Amino acid sequence: MLSRNLPLPFLERLRVEFGSAAEDLIDELYSTEPAPRTLRVLDEIDPREMRGFESIGVVPWCPAAQWFHRKREDESHPIHFYPGYQAGAWHVQEASGLLLDFLLSKLRASGLAMNLILDACAAPGGKTLTLLQHLAPEGLLVASEPQQDRLETLLETVSRTGSSQVIVTNADATEWGKVPNLWDGILVDIPCSGEGMFRKNQEAIKDWSLGKCEACSQIQQPILASLIQSLRPGGWMIYCTCTFGFSENTAMIRPWISSGVMELMELQIPDEWGFISASAIDKEWPAGSSAWWALPGKVAGEGFFCAVMRKAQEKVNLPYESVAMNIHSITTIEERTALLNAHLPKHVKIMRDGLLLWSKEGVPSQDLAHALGRRRTLALQSQLDAKGFFYHEISLEEPLVSWYLQGQPLQMGDLRDGWNLMTYRGLGLGWMHKNGDKVTNYFPKSRRIKR
Repeated sequence: MLSRNLPLPFLERLRVEFGSAAEDLIDELYSTEPAPRTLRVLDEIDPREMRGFESIGVVPWCPAAQWFHRKREDESHPIHFYPGYQAGAWHVQEASGLLLDFLLSKLRASGLAMNLILDACAAPGGKTLTLLQHLAPEGLLVASEPQQDRLETLLETVSRTGSSQVIVTNADATEWGKVPNLWDGILVDIPCSGEGMFRKNQEAIKDWSLGKCEACSQIQQPILASLIQSLRPGGWMIYCTCTFGFSENTAMIRPWISSGVMELMELQIPDEWGFISASAIDKEWPAGSSAWWALPGKVAGEGFFCAVMRKAQEKVNLPYESVAMNIHSITTIEERTALLNAHLPKHVKIMRDGLLLWSKEGVPSQDLAHALGRRRTLALQSQLDAKGFFYHEISLEEPLVSWYLQGQPLQMGDLRDGWNLMTYRGLGLGWMHKNGDKVTNYFPKSRRIKR
């Protein structure tokens, strides 16, 4: 068992706000190990190939995900060492947050638009992957991250999808309010005090204070106001945090609901999943409305809060801007991307403008490697043919695939002069180039695994 010293002001506030639900939660935070890890399968490679992987059940609110254990002797072998991870076949995500997969499927089934979506605080990218699964076939997803030091992880996560439908930007979330009435939907996993991570992260406990909670509330208010401004009338928003306190959750949203600008959506979650309705804890919250807490001990995951809202049609005073009207009349990814790029706020920096085909002139990108293999489309192949770019595909198995991921220049009889696409179980991993006797491994240095 892990030993934790929870801050007394945190415990006092939890008892005041959560009432009878507080003691069970406190017991869980004190006495139990973190929840088992969760792996979401994004493609057809079976995660049981990982040495020591043991599935302990499918996550009911996201059937593509499963809780798992690793045998103790394999704990030193990180998941990113495995070629299935590097090929983008699966991704580690927190089980509680995967509730978003269920909620998005309900929104899509209800007919709400999924053509233009913003992931407002996107790093490290797990929720971006969830949004991408529900994006319309010709839709566009903007994954935006304000913190420069978190961008590399987000870019790597998006790159492994091989998708042309994701733009990555570096921008403060308050910038988006400068383009009103734009998005069909917004997910905001807003910066918070992180109380839901206390079982998982000792540093979150050390860093906690009531002052930090108040500071987070002050940060959240302008972010939420800006994003609501940028949401089109009738558009949906999912607001979520990994914390417990009312001030960062229900109290942050309530003024927008009471003013009529935003409306709560009536979605239902099966009781047996263990999520607690917000109205069962916060007595000022409307009964039965779409907001929930995931509490450790009730849900096999860490602490999480989310609420699903819709921007009211009749309460919005701002007229549609021309960019909003035009972008929603477009039916192709390329045209939608071009129009959006032309109207981005000044301080929004584009880090990935859809699928990057070349890292520099004549050198294929890592994005392109992931887009090929099983994910190749006729349209993409036509682009490469028009460029006169040809490559040879080589399927790797162990031990060669691990050697490739280490960055070794493999001297293989199958290599041909020019560009060679290294694949694993049909998914693109990266590039090797051969020029006579010289072989160069182009797998990115930042992603290479240790020998």
